[in-house]
Amino acid sequence: MTRQLNLSDPIQTLVDVLSAFQELQIDYYIVGSIASSIRGEFRATNDVDVVCWISNEEILSQFVKKTEDVFFVDEIALETAWGERTAHNIIHKATCLKVDLFFNGAERERKELQRATKVALTGTDVSALVASAEDTVLAKMRWYRKSNETLDSQIRDIKGILLITAERLDLAYIREKAEEEGLLSLFESISSKLL
Repeated sequence: MTRQLNLSDPIQTLVDVLSAFQELQIDYYIVGSIASSIRGEFRATNDVDVVCWISNEEILSQFVKKTEDVFFVDEIALETAWGERTAHNIIHKATCLKVDLFFNGAERERKELQRATKVALTGTDVSALVASAEDTVLAKMRWYRKSNETLDSQIRDIKGILLITAERLDLAYIREKAEEEGLLSLFESISSKLL
């Protein structure tokens, strides 16, 4: 018997990981498909992407203890990823959804954290910090470029954000950052018929 993904599954998964972040005062913000669904059009996803800053091994150990009842956690792999400032995932036991934790972001991620805004999670009394629409568009373009321009889902996500939030977007910011990263022609190509 195959398990059907419930639309509330990613939200429940988020709520469970956010409670540990909030209790341990860990800085974080939501990125990826959840961010683009919040900022644009909904797309089903089988994972939750979070950039987070865990300041030391003691906090990391406390995070593992607070999440291990609800998530499958490989503590050694998590410690390695944290030490190398890379990503690792934990698996939500109730929904089988993956939470990809991107550890200790660089300067760009710190700036994106400052631009992130609190969003109420549907069906809960919980709010989460979510990457801005502009930063989500830029991240989606980076992932599309890294995939040798094969991940069409990234383009769909960008178009969804542009369609829903076009009049509120800081287009100058997107164009400036896209130009710095060599993504401006890609952005103009995606947005030309939408803006």
